[in-house]
Amino acid sequence: MLLPTLMLWFGFDQRAKGIKINWVFILALFFSMLGDVFLMPLIDNFILGLVFFLISHLIYISVFLKGNTQKIKPSLKQGLLFVFIIISIYFGLLIILMPPIMELNSLVLLIAVPIYATVLLAMVLSAFVYSKVYFYQFGKFVLLGGIFFFVSDSILAINKFTLEMSLAPVLVMGTYTFAQWLLVYGYMNSKKND
Repeated sequence: MLLPTLMLWFGFDQRAKGIKINWVFILALFFSMLGDVFLMPLIDNFILGLVFFLISHLIYISVFLKGNTQKIKPSLKQGLLFVFIIISIYFGLLIILMPPIMELNSLVLLIAVPIYATVLLAMVLSAFVYSKVYFYQFGKFVLLGGIFFFVSDSILAINKFTLEMSLAPVLVMGTYTFAQWLLVYGYMNSKKND
């Protein structure tokens, strides 16, 4: 129910403000919803869930960078410390995750997980660029949403492939729910989305 609620909230908010609804942003939420569905215990198709979330992240990236491509380099230069930290964590996670994934003898996972992790990293960095452009207009909430998404997926991956944690489901859902809310709240309040 989370994603349909967020989609309706976003749509009604934009209509109430007299802003043209950004259907591309809603499409990102829709693919996230499909990712949720395929990761549910009833279906439990990890690869398809991963694919749908990957598509969702690619759409988020296109939304956050639309009209901001010239700001990418200066924004990342200004935030070199953040960029260094998030990329270091990304490589650290891959170092932790890849050995147990290799032991599973699954070529699909061996390819899919690093690709997904790279796209997720790109989404966080695009959210960072967006936050620099619209920092005083709720853009910082978009960045926080990207960070919490990164945290949520990191916990999920560590729990699935490396170390089972009893609190993992609660932590994953808690950080994921907060991440999606932050992305929607930050984006819909940061600018007139045309």
